Amino acid sequence: MNRISKCMVVLILLSSMASLCYAQSQSSTDHEIGIGEAEESLRTFLSSIDNERSYANVKIISSGDFATSAGDYYEFETDEGNFKVYKKNGEVESAWFYQDDSSSGRSDLSKDENLKLAKEFEQEHYPAFDNLNMVLTGSEKIEGNNGRARYLFKWYEVENSLFNTEVYTSNYVIIAVEGGEIAGYIGVERETEVSLEPEISESEAMEKAVPALSLPANSGRNYEYENKLCVSYFDGEQHLAWYINIDNGLDSWGYASGGQAVIDAHNGDVLLKNPYM
Repeated sequence: MNRISKCMVVLILLSSMASLCYAQSQSSTDHEIGIGEAEESLRTFLSSIDNERSYANVKIISSGDFATSAGDYYEFETDEGNFKVYKKNGEVESAWFYQDDSSSGRSDLSKDENLKLAKEFEQEHYPAFDNLNMVLTGSEKIEGNNGRARYLFKWYEVENSLFNTEVYTSNYVIIAVEGGEIAGYIGVERETEVSLEPEISESEAMEKAVPALSLPANSGRNYEYENKLCVSYFDGEQHLAWYINIDNGLDSWGYASGGQAVIDAHNGDVLLKNPYM
């Protein structure tokens, strides 16, 4: 696979990571590991996938820093893929494997077979899975490499607030399976640092989202929406937030009208607005 194709694989999967809630939070400890410890963690992780290979044989091509609003990572590239190690605890939280063109003739597996492989991988590499209320929230089939199908499976920890509203916490797993092999993995476990009880209702969040997206207030009855309550990070701080997704159809010019607004569920602040363009 050429370099461009490799980068496209990483970008497609990373965009899927952020599509639901951007839900990440930050460890309470201030200690950060050094890059040497992160490299050791990566070698151990890769050796656990292939027990016949010594971690000493893993060749690291490049390394650097990768910053997000939810925390900072060490990023490594090997001849096998791209990996990110969380600086707070040394866990490999992102792994994207470059697919081997020599396997282009491999037959696709069924959705259930791919899901079985994904579950086996997460149970081995995401130990908290069995102790959390992890719910399968998505299973998407997309085009992979060499005409093969790629499945993306997403699990989030889901809690219920006082008002029996589902809250998607910052604990989640995303696994991509292609051609009978794990193509990508994201596994994040964080401590929830905010109250899961919203002080702003969904309808109140909608009322704030409509003007934030410059939508006409008198056409609310025409809106189609899909909203979620999530634990997310903005400007380095954890928030409980309503993700308001509004579809108002087409405007008079034939353009899509609507967008997404993120409303703080405790104080009503508009944290993010992304109108359709």
